[in-house]
Amino acid sequence: MEISVDAKRIVLTTGACLMVSVFSFLLAGEERGPFLSTFAFALAIFLTNLDRVPPNKTIVVCVGLLLSFAAFLITIIGVVMLSKALGSASQPLGTAIGATLMYLVCSVYIRIDFFKTGLTITIASALAVIPFVELIKQTLTNTSPFGILTADPGLYFICWQTLVGFGISVGVWLKSEEMPATNNS
Repeated sequence: MEISVDAKRIVLTTGACLMVSVFSFLLAGEERGPFLSTFAFALAIFLTNLDRVPPNKTIVVCVGLLLSFAAFLITIIGVVMLSKALGSASQPLGTAIGATLMYLVCSVYIRIDFFKTGLTITIASALAVIPFVELIKQTLTNTSPFGILTADPGLYFICWQTLVGFGISVGVWLKSEEMPATNNS
């Protein structure tokens, strides 16, 4: 058995997640951007993986959007509650919890063959968000023409949704291929 990925579909999903999160913050601003980007992120994942969704797509997208918003609220409330007890350690934990919830929401309406592997990649991608944001902030200090995209909440959400979108898409498009049996006669 050989494991392969559909790289074009992964790039498509990751790119769509990046685009909708950037446009959400450009259109809605820093205060409403996280709410709009939550729906746009879930919709981007849904639309780029439409062929892996059950037949009743309208109901599935509505339920998926509601579950995504619920996952967003649970993550925000959880991070706020954890920050009182854990301090700065609540940020990586919150990114991992949010990624796990989004992966679980996506697994409800998108067929995922390698669930555990995809979940592990998604959590690892989410944990890479904070160092990635810090790296971007150090490199792009006062050089970005779009100030809202390098502000803390905007940059964090854009990076989180892009990297978690990458992790989810790897989970969706990871597949196993049966290798033909060799004839040793």
